Amino acid sequence: MTCIVGIEHNNKVYMGSDSCVTTDTCKTMLAHSKLIQKNQIIFGYAGSPRFSDILKYHMEFPKHEKAMDDKDYL
Repeated sequence: MTCIVGIEHNNKVYMGSDSCVTTDTCKTMLAHSKLIQKNQIIFGYAGSPRFSDILKYHMEFPKHEKAMDDKDYL
């Protein structure tokens, strides 16, 4: 089970996550967070640690136009 939390306070965003990966038979602690910041976006991920590598090293994001609503952009 993954736990990711995000809180906005005084126009700042604070995020945190656990660092445990579990399977049916074992638990492993990651040396890094389950949070990734790329451009002006912070992602929290669950599942395979490989997914974090894809987000971090292979995903390209279009420019967020100022006229575009944040939800529409995402």
